[in-house]
Amino acid sequence: MLVPRGSRSAQNHMLKIPSLVRALITSGGRTAYTFDWPRVAKPSEIRLDLATGSIGILRFGDHIDCAKPFGRPSHYHRHEGNGCGLLYFEQSFYLEFDEHRALSFVTFHLSPSSGDDSSRFVGRSVQLSNGAVISRENSPDDISRLFGKSVDGAEDEEGMSLGHKAHGFVVDVYFTRAGQISEIDIFADKNEA
Repeated sequence: MLVPRGSRSAQNHMLKIPSLVRALITSGGRTAYTFDWPRVAKPSEIRLDLATGSIGILRFGDHIDCAKPFGRPSHYHRHEGNGCGLLYFEQSFYLEFDEHRALSFVTFHLSPSSGDDSSRFVGRSVQLSNGAVISRENSPDDISRLFGKSVDGAEDEEGMSLGHKAHGFVVDVYFTRAGQISEIDIFADKNEA
C-alpha cells in the first residue's frame, strides 16, 4: 500500500520503523519481545513473597506479559533451546521464562556486578513480604531464620552456596569469600510438585 509522505498514516509508519530497527539491532537480528514496553524512570520496590510465589506483581507461572509493569528490561535474550530471560540491571534482578513464556526462575543480585555502568547490576537489597530485608551483610544464620535450615551447600574458590526449601521453592543463596551475599536464586521445587 502506497501512503502519501505527508499523511498521518505515513508519519505513524515512520515513527515505528526506527524503534523496530533499534530492536532488531540490539537483539542480534531477532525482534526483542519487549522492544515496545515502556521505560520506567524509577524502579519500584519489589517484595518477595514465597508463600504466594510472587515477586511484586509477578507470580511464578505467570506469562512474560505480566512483567510489562516492571518496564522495558535492560536486556532481553532468548535461550539456545526454548524460553527467554529479562535482565533488569537498575532493579538488580533477572527473570527467566520457560518455553511457554511462564516465569520459572528469578535471581536477585545483592552485590554490584563488574562491567561498565550500562551492563551491570547495581546491587539492591531484597524486600520480603513480612517486612524483613535481605542485604549483602546478612549471615547464613540470618538466612536460616528467614527460610529455615539449609538442606544443601557447596563451597569453592569464589565462596559458598546454601540451599533452602520454603513454601515449595528452592532458595539458593550465594556468599562471597568475604561472607557477603552476592545473589539469591529462586525456582520451584520439582520434588514437591
